Order: sequence, then C-alpha cells, then structure tokens
Amino acid sequence: MIKQVKRTYQKFSIFVCGLRFGSVALTLCVGIGLFLFPLLSLRAEQVTPRQALRIAREYVTLPKNISTRATKGKGGKDAVTPYYIFNDVQGKGFVIVSGDGDMGEVLAYSREGKLDTLHANPGVKLLLAGYTRSFRQLQRLQHVSGERAKTPRYSKTVAPLLASRWSQAEPYNGMTGYPYTGCVATAVAQVMYYHRWPETGKGKVEYTVTYDRRKKSADFSRSHYAWADMLPAYASFGGATQVQKDAVAKLMSDVGIAVRMQYTPRASGTQSRLAYQALKDNFDYSVAFISKLNEGAANFTAILRSELLNGYPVYLSGSGKGGGSGHAWVADGFDENGLFHMNFGWGGQSDGYYSLTALNVSQSGSEFGGRPLAFSYGVEAIVAHPNKPGSMPVDKALLEDSPQLSFNGEGYLVLPSSEEKMLPRTRTMAVAMSHFVNKGKNFKGDIGIGIYDSVGERVAICPSDDYASGGFTNRHFAQYEDKSLISDGLINTPQTINVPLKELANGYYRLVPMCVALLPDGKWDEWVKMKNAPTMEIELTNANIRIAELNKQEAGFQLMGEPVVDGLLVPGGKTTVVLPLKNLSGVPRDGYVKMLLLGKDGKVACVGRTQKAVEFDGFSANDVSVPLTLGEDIAPGHYEVRLEVIGDDGQGGLEDGQAVRYRVGKLHDKESAFVEIRPLSAGSWLKNQEIVFYDDGRDAISREEIDLGRYSLLGVMARLKTTLGKTYQGTVSIFLQDMTTRQMLKLTKSPKQVTVVPGAVVEVNSGWLKNTDLPVVNGRRYRMVLYGNSDGKDFEISNSGIPVYYVTFKGSKHVPDNGGATGIESADGGGEELAVTHGNKVIEVRGGSLLALRLFDVNGRLVRQVSVAGRSEAAISLQGLSGGVYILRIEARGRHTAHRFVYGG
Repeated sequence: MIKQVKRTYQKFSIFVCGLRFGSVALTLCVGIGLFLFPLLSLRAEQVTPRQALRIAREYVTLPKNISTRATKGKGGKDAVTPYYIFNDVQGKGFVIVSGDGDMGEVLAYSREGKLDTLHANPGVKLLLAGYTRSFRQLQRLQHVSGERAKTPRYSKTVAPLLASRWSQAEPYNGMTGYPYTGCVATAVAQVMYYHRWPETGKGKVEYTVTYDRRKKSADFSRSHYAWADMLPAYASFGGATQVQKDAVAKLMSDVGIAVRMQYTPRASGTQSRLAYQALKDNFDYSVAFISKLNEGAANFTAILRSELLNGYPVYLSGSGKGGGSGHAWVADGFDENGLFHMNFGWGGQSDGYYSLTALNVSQSGSEFGGRPLAFSYGVEAIVAHPNKPGSMPVDKALLEDSPQLSFNGEGYLVLPSSEEKMLPRTRTMAVAMSHFVNKGKNFKGDIGIGIYDSVGERVAICPSDDYASGGFTNRHFAQYEDKSLISDGLINTPQTINVPLKELANGYYRLVPMCVALLPDGKWDEWVKMKNAPTMEIELTNANIRIAELNKQEAGFQLMGEPVVDGLLVPGGKTTVVLPLKNLSGVPRDGYVKMLLLGKDGKVACVGRTQKAVEFDGFSANDVSVPLTLGEDIAPGHYEVRLEVIGDDGQGGLEDGQAVRYRVGKLHDKESAFVEIRPLSAGSWLKNQEIVFYDDGRDAISREEIDLGRYSLLGVMARLKTTLGKTYQGTVSIFLQDMTTRQMLKLTKSPKQVTVVPGAVVEVNSGWLKNTDLPVVNGRRYRMVLYGNSDGKDFEISNSGIPVYYVTFKGSKHVPDNGGATGIESADGGGEELAVTHGNKVIEVRGGSLLALRLFDVNGRLVRQVSVAGRSEAAISLQGLSGGVYILRIEARGRHTAHRFVYGG
C-alpha cells in the first residue's frame, strides 16, 4: 500500500510499503498453467494465446497439457488481456508475454521463483498496472496497424549486480520495533550492502513516528556496519546466526531512521528525497536525483544503462497514476532487449527483467520501437556512488547543484545573419541560441558551445565573449544585485557565440549548447550540456563550411543514420526497416512516416508506411520501424530511400490531403540512403520457428541453466517452416556458439536432409547427446545456431518471431585447453585466413565461408550490414559514412572476428 503527496519543489512522493495485501488477483492477467484469456477485436499487434504460449516456451518449461482455448467475456465475445503470465512448471522462473506487439514481445521474465499476482509486492503491481494502462491506450487508437514493434538489441548487457535478496520482515526488522522496514529503507540498504560502504555513518537524526508518537533517533558516527557478517539472503532463519541477523537489522534500523521512516503495524513509508539526503549526509555517498519526467524516457534509461555498465546499481521509485500506489526498488542489470533487472526488495519474489518504457512511452525512442503512448508514471531514480577509493564520480551534469538550463519548444541554434547552408571557410563562425529556461537554482555563470567530433568526443569549448569578465549572466543581469538568472527565468533574446574553426581538421562536427557555473570563490566549475538542446552539425572542407543539420522551430526532420533492415529484403518478402529520424524542431510532433524506394530510373518501386502516428519529442531522434512488403516482380538491386513525415491532426491520417507534410533531410543533409534487395535464396525463406532442449523422456528442459549432472542423455529439436510459398530441400545442422570464444560446436553428427513445403512445420533433431560428450564450459553463455545448405551454399537460418536462444550449463566435466579448439565437431572454415582490405570507400573481405559483414560505430550502433550466404568474398560500402572509428564484425562458418579501423570520410 502506498500513499502519495503531489510533488512540488518542496513536497515529494511518499512510498509506504507493507507485506499485507488483499486477496483479489489482477483480473486481466492469465492464470499460470491453467488457461489463457484470448483477445477481442484482434488487430495485427495483438498477441493470440497460442502465440504467447510459443513465446513463453522460449523462457520457461510449461506443462504438456496447457490449454490455449478461448475464454468468453461479456456478450459471448473473446476476452481481452494486456499480458500473459507463465510460471515455470518446476518453479524456475516466469515470463510475462505482452498482449500487444506494440508494447514489445516480452515485458518481464525471471530465471528463478514464480510470479504470484495474489501476493505480488507493490513494485510488481505498479509495473503490471502500467502495462495494463499502456495496453488499453493501444486499444483506444483508431487506426488499425499491420506493423509490429521492433525489439532493439543491445550489444552490451549487465548481469544482475546485487547478490542480496533482502526483504522487510524478520530478521531485517529486528531493531526497528515495527513489523516492516519499508521499501525505501530496504532498497537503500541493498545498494549500501553492494558497495560495502560506509564502515561507520556520520551525523545525527531525530524525529517522531506519526502513528504512535514514538521518538526515533540515532548518532550514526557510533554505528559500525558489519558487512562481513551480513548474508546475501536470510530465507532460512535457522541458517543464520544471531550475529548475522543483528548485522543486517542494525543497518536497516539506521537507514530507516536516516530516511525518517514513518512506521505503522501495516506498512512503513517515507520520501525518496529523504533517501537521497540520507545517502548524502549520513552514509558518505555522492548522489544525484533524477526523474523520468524531466529527463525524458530515452535519456532516463540511457543514464540507467550508463550507471549499470559502470557497476553502480540504481535506486528507483515509482507511483501509480493519480498517486494511488507506489514502491521503491533497485535496478541492477539489463539484457540485450533493453529490459532492466529489478530487485524489488521482497526476498527475491518477482525479481526479474522488466520494461521501464512500458510505463511511460511519451518519449519512447528506439528502445520502445519508436511507438508512442500517452501514459506517464512518476518514476524517479537515485544515482549513488560511495566516496571511497576507486569509486567513479557521479556525472557532473546529474548533480543537483549543476546548472539546469533547458530549451523550450521555441529554442533554436542558428546562424545569426545568414540562411545560407554553404559558407566560405573562415577562422571563426558565429552562431546564435535562444529560448532557454533555468529549471534549477539561480544560475550565475556563462554559456557557450561545445564542439564534438564525429565519434562524440568533445574537442573544444567556445565560451561567450563575456567569459573573461564574469560570464553571460554578469552582463545580462548587471542591473540586479546577484547578477544571476533566477529559477524559471527565460532567455528569449539571441545570444551569439563565436566558434573558432582554425584548429579543426576537415570533417563533420556537432555544435552543442553548454553552460558553466561561476563558483563563489570566482573560479569556474565544469562545463555541462544544456538540456533538451538544439544542436548544429557542420561539415568542414578546405574551402567551405556546410551546415549539415540545423535545429529550429520551423525545421522538419532529418535521417540520422543508415536504414537498418530487420532480416533480408527479397522479392515477395515482408520485413521491417528501422529509420533513425530526428525532429529538428523543439516542438513535439506526431506524424506518420512514409518510405519510398526509388529505382535507378528514379521511379517509385515500393512504398512502406507506419499505420500509426509516431510521437517525436522536440530535438529528439526516434528509431522508427516501417513495415515493408515487396512485390514478387521487384528486381534485385540498390534502391534509394526517400522519406516523408505526414503530420497527424487526428482526422484522416495517411490519407489526409490537408495534413502538413514535413521535409525529411538526407544523411548530413547531403547523402542519399540506400537499401539492397537481394535475389531469392533458401536463406530468404527458410525460418526457425522454435528450438528446445529435451531430456531422455522427451520433456522440454528450461534453457536458463542445464544441469548436465542431472541428464545422462539430452537432445535438441528445431521446428522449421518456409515463407513466400517456397519449398526448401537441403540440409540442416545445429550448433552451439560459445559467446566468449565465438567458437561453433556442432551438435548434429552429420547434416540432416530435410524437405520443408509451404504450410508445413518440419522438426529437426540433433540425435541423442551424452552429457559427457558435450564440451561446454560451466557458467558460460552459448547461442543456439542453425545452418542450412542448399545448392552447395551455407547460410544461417534466421528466427521467425522468437528471441535469440541462449543457454548456460552446469555440471560439465569439460576443461577448456587454453582456448584451443573444442567441440563435438569443429565448424568448417574456422581455420582459413581472412583477408581484409580497405580502400576507395569499400571494405573487402576474402577467405572462409562468409555469412555476414556488420559495421558498427564506436557506440555499438549497427550502421551497415551485408548478408553473403556462404560466399568466399564480400564487400561493404562506406559511402555516406562520416569519418571516425568503426568496428567491422565478420561472421563466417566456424568463427566471428572483429576489426577496428579509422575511416577518413
């Protein structure tokens, strides 16, 4: 149970957490292992029970007799469900499958325990309520869509950082004098236990518990925290000594007092702002308090990922719509799908991977497939770094005392005296910015421009002309005593900054508004980026300055990177093209994205479009997924991509002839983007529909961690189908790919000859594998890979609507031999030398049985890819890419390699 006080500058949300809940289950969830509620008014995005069941089997082991029959709602119509919940039959985890593809395929999953909605903790209830509201919002949308959201993949992931699975009752409450410690205290304590900091506290706190008027106080300087005596879990009280119980109870009591916990017999609650203050004042942490509302969903989740990648778990709190409920917990990891691992502080109950974006997708960005939803929760975070040797400082821009200058919808960054986009190169270029607001404390300091190169490194800071005389505010507010921009103060007159270009080499650069505070001692603090800021991209040559991107209120959109194709473009095929589009205006816009493919003759060969309006925040970029269906008669080759954004006024959508049409600029406002349509091949139409490990009783085995000591025999089964009405005749082999060494381990002793006709599903089995014959390393992650061979050409069989299948093992007796070759049978081509040449804006690769070339920028973003289906040579074009550092990933039979190189543009 949680109560909330509306948040103002002085008042903050109160999170009250207890362990006693009502007996009413969530009415829209699916009974686990019992039956599934089907869907009403089925749209392309809605997920059927059978589809949900297939997805769930990739995450958990389900009963053989699970039913997918329809359940009827009012009037005899099929009922609607926002999600499906499945528990593992052996109690080894759960999965929540989305009821609508636009919310993503999987909303949450765990490898341990089960999800019981009757007794779920408040954090889980908050998330489930958010998913329900997002689902209902989708159902209210008027336009029927055939588009399915693309789930983004993240090349870097973080396994759960916390070892602790603490809760609120015994023994944690042993020194509080009340039944429950409170979710805020438990979340803070788990973060502190992770860092084992501090050894002793500092300062004193005294307050009164409102419920019974009891005085609570502590002198933290007298407290010693016995981290070594604390246990990661106290699930069995008989297994913990009194010393171990007292150690965690002392920590919980001190944290509760520090956050002024309001205890009651039923629940305990306090404010997240008090947790922030306690970590800072009493427990020696550097902290930052951030909110999803102020940062926007994309930047908020980017901050979380950055913290987790650096090894810092993040305190989170959220409140229900209207302030009805809320919870505090810890985010301590994320997976390749962008789901965050949540430790809810309930003894491990319901801990797992959850979507934060499904709670607030008003600024969804790439991680929600570019899908807009007008739904918001008060999600806030505390970034906490211990002040001990070796700990990283908190990002200066996140700190409360850092400048909080932010642009509004009328903001701009332009040339003050010219509309031209091509200028003679001079030693200095003037730019003007305007319409920014101070959202923090009174600001005294300067503004300027940061110059960033094409790989995002800052190469220069250009302060205003007032920098040497006390900064911009010293001049602009000279008539006022403190000479500062007050809180909520607006600057709506152009501020000109001179940007020196003499020392810059030719290439692309981005100009970013910055600010710096003048400290009380007259020294300058660190420069930080202004928030929600317009930027400008320029291209420098020996003779000219070209404006490659201009942000202002009346500007349109611009393509920010190469289109990324989800799979292959082949005649008669269906796929999704992901387009990184930026709204160049500070005004939020809703619009439909229309994509045209133009042949060499300039004629339109194919059209794709979003069937729902995409919501773009001001000065923000979204990865927009555009479904594309190609005609069977379209010729293979290169096609230019042309784009248009059609404004959504709520009337006629795509067919509204009166709707505003926004211009979409090319890459760097100069270079056309292209996609390649490939000739039809077996790799285009043969798909993997399902893959599963099974034991000697033919029962499916959970893929989380297979215990080889438990199974003497096991096998692997894949289900294959074809698309485009094609028949496949050829062989299929099943492999395990070691994600550490990238080595391929062949599971099928010999390729399996198969014939797959349209409409049929064909099973391919590895045959029985002895547990002693599997040369796998305990705890190491492996990917299941299927290869086909048709007409002498090898190709990797792609998945059809299912996630990548990963598995780990334990109980293996195998010991790797210094990284040498291991495997039942090594894949062909693993030892053949690869020759990589780079020149004339093309990278060429020769040697081995090549499968694909993938080009990434230094931020891990895929910018180009080429599938080559078993050929011994391939090339990938660099045409249109900006200069910088890139990584080429070469995927070949038997190995994957990566090559880092610098491209001059």
